[in-house]
Amino acid sequence: MFYLFRKALDLLIDDYKPRATFWELVVIFEKLMLVGFLALFRPGSWIQIFLAIIVALLTLLLLASCQPYRNPHDNLFALTT
Repeated sequence: MFYLFRKALDLLIDDYKPRATFWELVVIFEKLMLVGFLALFRPGSWIQIFLAIIVALLTLLLLASCQPYRNPHDNLFALTT
């Protein structure tokens, strides 16, 4: 049963290290926060911009500490984008 589930998710998690299969959820959560939640929070205010920067920096720190990709070049690319 687990094998079938793993095979179905290979498209999403194949590029990640085995200990970082959760990383796709982090990416989706970051997008949800930046596009969904923060769009509703005081549009156009400096607080909205500040919160967006905080979310982006926290994700960047998490990426730098976890290094979730199998290929080191992918980790470097993700850090620079």
